[in-house]
Amino acid sequence: MTLESLFVENESNKIVLPDFQRDMEWKEDKQKKLLASFLVKLPIGNLLLLNGNKDDFLAREIGAKNQIIEPKEDCSYLLDGQQRFTSLKLFFCDLYYDENRWKQKYEDVYSQLRARWFINVKPQVNGEDVFGYNNLSFQGIDNCEPDDVLDFLVSKKIYKTKTHEWHSPGFDIKDDNGNKMTSNRMQLQVIRMAAEECLIPLYSLYPYKRDNLHDQVIRKIAIKRKEDLQAELGDDKNQIINLLKDVEPSIEEFLDDNEQYSDEIAYAWSGLAERWSAAVSNYLNNLLKQAIPVIELPADQISRAIAIFTTINEGGQKLNTFDLVVAKAAKDTKHESLSKRIADLYQKDVRIPDAVGNGQLSSWVPNNFKLVIDNKIVREAKDHFLNILSLFTHSRKILFNANNRVIKIDLLKNAKQLELDYEKINSNTKETVIALARAYAFLQLRCGITIIEKLPYKLMVVPIAYMLSFDEVWGEKKSIDKLEYWYWASLFSGAYREGQNEKCINDIYSLYEWISNKGENPFIGRLTNIFQDTRYSDLDTLLLKNEDSVPKAIYSGILQYILSNLPGDFIPRKYSRVRLSAYDVAINKKIEVKSDTGDELTYVLSLNDHHIVPFGSVKKLNESADELRQKKDHILNSPLNRTYISAKANEIIRDMEPEKYFSEIDEIVQYGHMVPTPIQEKYQRRDSEDEYTYYQRVLEERFHELKRNVCQELDKLSS
Repeated sequence: MTLESLFVENESNKIVLPDFQRDMEWKEDKQKKLLASFLVKLPIGNLLLLNGNKDDFLAREIGAKNQIIEPKEDCSYLLDGQQRFTSLKLFFCDLYYDENRWKQKYEDVYSQLRARWFINVKPQVNGEDVFGYNNLSFQGIDNCEPDDVLDFLVSKKIYKTKTHEWHSPGFDIKDDNGNKMTSNRMQLQVIRMAAEECLIPLYSLYPYKRDNLHDQVIRKIAIKRKEDLQAELGDDKNQIINLLKDVEPSIEEFLDDNEQYSDEIAYAWSGLAERWSAAVSNYLNNLLKQAIPVIELPADQISRAIAIFTTINEGGQKLNTFDLVVAKAAKDTKHESLSKRIADLYQKDVRIPDAVGNGQLSSWVPNNFKLVIDNKIVREAKDHFLNILSLFTHSRKILFNANNRVIKIDLLKNAKQLELDYEKINSNTKETVIALARAYAFLQLRCGITIIEKLPYKLMVVPIAYMLSFDEVWGEKKSIDKLEYWYWASLFSGAYREGQNEKCINDIYSLYEWISNKGENPFIGRLTNIFQDTRYSDLDTLLLKNEDSVPKAIYSGILQYILSNLPGDFIPRKYSRVRLSAYDVAINKKIEVKSDTGDELTYVLSLNDHHIVPFGSVKKLNESADELRQKKDHILNSPLNRTYISAKANEIIRDMEPEKYFSEIDEIVQYGHMVPTPIQEKYQRRDSEDEYTYYQRVLEERFHELKRNVCQELDKLSS
């Protein structure tokens, strides 16, 4: 069935969700990958429908949390594909079309659907021009891979209170005279502002209101780009001819006598813009005609439906790029399986220079980072291997020259990785694994990351591995310090939130230049964004004041930064101090400490994500600490109220108030966890403070303590 016909049937309650189905679970990252696959017309899997009648099951509206609906007499129940279908509705249907009821709709739908999706057709600097924006020449994206378009997809969150944002369904601004704009003028304002950001709205493709908003925005973008091109090219006749000859074959003749043919030249420019507009509009408008495979079963075959559902969801492992590369490598029978060779290399010691291990460690086993589990290489390690193998194979032997950039974004994509022949795969494997092993050691020993699964951003490994493949960088403290500077500055500033492929390649060149002492610090600009990026790392986000949750990368990054400073554990001061480190946690180090009175404490080091102000110390009547922990928006669930301590320390502290358990802990330990001191003053609730004001003050003070520590360390690392 075409996507459009599925939407029609769903809109008329012919396709509904049986009430026993799970809730909407997909978040933005999965939605984005689905949209990328759909845009380049790759298969996105089957929908499983069970035909029946309206009395077979209680039915819910697809995408709504608890909306029981009355289906058509003869209807189809969506048994598998809910996450995909709901996401497709979000992309292409205006869920908030009724401007008078959009706030109610906002409350009815799942939080993952409180957004609108766009295509940003303008490429990043030095990025691929997938949508032909630069020269207004669009050839379609049928032959692209999903990764090619991922960075062009933008989700803008909707908030009930932020109606000043142009993408809001309740967008409401006044004209220069302070009067409310008419709906037509408001629409023109939306078109203008969307075009300024080069964002094509997708939610008007299935038109509840046939305003074709996307078509109007596309035309506006084209006109503006045409004007910019005219200004950029000026009187450069050759470039103008190359640009316009397909639109107007006689353009050279017209340019020779531009006074006589000025109208024809203007028509040619307009034709360029119109042709691009039409091509992009046609491509997008035809998306809804794309066929979605549907398995449709009669009502009496519900048992068969269950079997099909099980097969779909529990089928064999999908073949991936790594499997194909392994298969290619096997053509050379002199070698063992590529997977086994990689796994074996990850079990061998790596020499650790003092610059990385701080003199505490001379060797390290890569599999401390949990790269191989049950003799199988984990997915993240496979992806890293393919990226570095591709970079080394395609660019390693070529002179590294920032002015001749041989490392391109496409080297990180499947197509280039699959171009590798078996000889290149096998000959570059050892060098690739050594570079990655060094990167993983750096991340664990210098950045507080215990295992590969905890990495905030997958692609940040690539610049690290590339730099550390050079022996002179691996053994030199100043170079390692610069690399750590880049890591924290990038993480806490939100540099890798979007455009990761582009950022990754550019950072390889910038790091190489900086570490080679060929230029000034190119990342100094990221300092201004540290703990400042709205809805990522700024104070309001970390205090859970926004409707979004704290991004996983910044949440884990804060805990890992503290751990990277080797803080003391929260065990009573009567015992000798225990320092926490990602390495000791990874190897399950056995801790044995004695008190000054001879008491012994023995435990295997494992970490707990500890609430500094424990829920058990603030719970009220009829509330349990576990119930409070489940309230994700409770201010005490802020990462500003969290730190890593050992499971043993957590057991000792239990639900004691901070001033009580900190009184048993050395003050130097408190400094290591960046807890505002003195504890008795900072964590003492003041008479004028209600409960929330108290929590907010304490967490704000820790925010400033954390930010100050990060900035001071970066200053030290870069000096």
